[in-house]
Amino acid sequence: MIDFDVIAAFVDGERVNARALADALGSAEGREYLIDVVALREVALVPAEPGSGAVARPRGPARIARWIGVAAALLVALAAGYQTGLSRSPARATAAAAPAVRTDAAPPAPTVVIKLEPGAAWRDVEKGGRP
Repeated sequence: MIDFDVIAAFVDGERVNARALADALGSAEGREYLIDVVALREVALVPAEPGSGAVARPRGPARIARWIGVAAALLVALAAGYQTGLSRSPARATAAAAPAVRTDAAPPAPTVVIKLEPGAAWRDVEKGGRP
């Protein structure tokens, strides 16, 4: 029986038992499998042509650096949006445009005084009831 896993591990660059690899490649099926795996790997590693729709994804440190860059760009965008929101907030604009109010001045005299007296305009109603 042919050990195809040994051939696949050898193509992937992993350490394999030399005797097991020799046994696997000793048969025609094992050599055909090696040729197929190498050909498939070659097709997978060829850079994609522009417009083909295939996207090469970075691996290892390049992938980590890409995610760090994305996270940094997101943080910068959030901070800029927060600062923009602070500078354009209605409370800040209203406070800046409002005239100064004197707090030590006496209140103005009333122009109309409303007196509430029991009678026609005043009715006692029980809680939740209608008049």
